Amino acid sequence: MGKLSGKVAVVTGGGGGIGRAIVDALAAEGADIGVVDKNADGADSVATEAQRFGVRTSFAQADVGDEAQARAAFSSITGTLGDVDILCNNAGIGTSSPFSDLSVGTQAKTCKGCSSRRFVSIQWKAYRVQVAQPASHHVVPTVHVHRRADVIRASI
Repeated sequence: MGKLSGKVAVVTGGGGGIGRAIVDALAAEGADIGVVDKNADGADSVATEAQRFGVRTSFAQADVGDEAQARAAFSSITGTLGDVDILCNNAGIGTSSPFSDLSVGTQAKTCKGCSSRRFVSIQWKAYRVQVAQPASHHVVPTVHVHRRADVIRASI
């Protein structure tokens, strides 16, 4: 049994890259895994591969920057796996251009997109969970919640 046995973790942007590695690390510790990604094939593949750790998995296709898509994805995953204990906000947008070639507009779009994806995911999670020990967790103070949870923010 791993440290996270009995916990449910959702990884946004989990269909490849860093998200895939996060899913593997959480599954290796025994967490049941929900994978949310815009790429349905990638999310399905990563979720299926995580089953090698003996955990339950679910996946959903969604752009978590779109509130309706995010809510539908999380509802689907919680319907299969139960309440979420760990949320890893890995989804974001980026560009492959060299930094020196980026325009202010491109940078602003990237920052806005990443911020809204994190916000929508955390907002959804806040409706579903309550932090039982707020002194040991980082929490948005104005959010009403229902049980203990952890939120992990992945950033580069």
